[in-house]
Amino acid sequence: MNPVYIFTHIPKTAGTSLRYHFQKYLKDQTTFIHLANKGHKMAKAQGLLPFAERTEEQRHQAQVILGHDVNIHTAQLVPAKQTFQLVYFRDPIAWEISRYNQYANARRFRELKPLPYIDWTIHEKVRSQFDWFLTNYCLEKNIPKDSDEKLELISHHLDQMQHVGFVDQIDHDMKPIFATLNIPTQMQAENVTGRFKKIDIFNENPSNQNTVVDNCITENQFFLKIIKKYDRKLK
Repeated sequence: MNPVYIFTHIPKTAGTSLRYHFQKYLKDQTTFIHLANKGHKMAKAQGLLPFAERTEEQRHQAQVILGHDVNIHTAQLVPAKQTFQLVYFRDPIAWEISRYNQYANARRFRELKPLPYIDWTIHEKVRSQFDWFLTNYCLEKNIPKDSDEKLELISHHLDQMQHVGFVDQIDHDMKPIFATLNIPTQMQAENVTGRFKKIDIFNENPSNQNTVVDNCITENQFFLKIIKKYDRKLK
């Protein structure tokens, strides 16, 4: 059976690099479906219905579905296909730094002064890739405050997926998938904010390093437990 690869795109986990690679070598919005705001706009510009509103025959042309709007129900849109669902997590400190740099560069490109990192941590609400996964992909409305209960809930959802990966392994993991799709197996890393190249604003202030380590203690504990349980490279 011809599979469809469904990627849960947690922000700042190499999803943009994957998207650019798929858009370059697959038919955008037909065999590659980008389920996110940009993808919806692109489909509309091409005169296409939103993916969920297309006929079953049209939806079954999809070989890859990726985006921030992918969730636990996405596989139901391609009921006759074998689904291979994937999610990638990132080292929490690298994730936090990347998100701050994304914010700070977006402000810089609009010629606005960004908040220093320590102030951004006070105002920024999304501070956990695991909470993002539970809320946006799993559609959980109540995230447990107890760490053990939260880890149990995360594990319950991850156990339903065909692959749980980590960003530092993504080049290795993607090669067999790219080969199956008959597209080049070398993916170019993208580091962009819109059409501009980002700079490392976070590390302009050396004192930020101690702050980010302290901020990510709990996230790092979750990350290490998930690595221990799910660290299986694709072959």
